[in-house]
Amino acid sequence: IDPKYLEWEIATSQYDLEKRFPGAVVRTMAFPCGSYNPKILALLKRYGYEQALTGHTGMITHEYYQQHPRELYRLIIQDNGTGPMAFVGMLKRGYRHSYLRTFGIDLGD
Repeated sequence: IDPKYLEWEIATSQYDLEKRFPGAVVRTMAFPCGSYNPKILALLKRYGYEQALTGHTGMITHEYYQQHPRELYRLIIQDNGTGPMAFVGMLKRGYRHSYLRTFGIDLGD
């Protein structure tokens, strides 16, 4: 997004969702295409977002969540027709990525 529209996009999307769903409080965001930077993180904090999901594959620990609540990893869960074993494979992949990150090894996503 063009930087001059960034703050408008964050504020407007939050306002729009809260208006469409009376009583809802929007405090979580998923970054489009997983892309973000420090300026976006600062704006999310300013607008009261408590969590944000990146495009990085993995699972998080309590400690990581406490330090980086607006940079959360995620698993993309999809039904590829192979049943529960596909889900198990996705969880194992997420765990492997998270485990290796603790040693400074990033396999990419």
